[in-house]
Amino acid sequence: MAIGNDGDVALTGIATGFGTYFGDYYTVKLSGTNGGVLWVKQYNGPGYNSDAARGVAVDRAGNVIVTGTSSFTGQYDIYTAKYTSANGSLIWETHYDNLTHKDDLASTIVLYGKPNVMSV
Repeated sequence: MAIGNDGDVALTGIATGFGTYFGDYYTVKLSGTNGGVLWVKQYNGPGYNSDAARGVAVDRAGNVIVTGTSSFTGQYDIYTAKYTSANGSLIWETHYDNLTHKDDLASTIVLYGKPNVMSV
């Protein structure tokens, strides 16, 4: 969970039963005023295997950044994405697989040198 400067709340985690058996990233942005859902994003990696969001942060503009693991190459790679504050449109995404192609795990995001996140 992360709270933006405007009071809106971003939550991320793992969802199952939404089209894949293994789990997907599931990210929700809630209004800090009334708790209403502002937008929802689901990420199912290209390998259609286990994807697990573990960390979330909100930047100064209210954009939401999530990170965690995604199984694509038979190993776990890091997947990180940034979504717009207003409607959750994808700004950018990236996969990271280390040179030895072993498991890569991410669990926390820190912005501007200040941790504003809770890891799961």
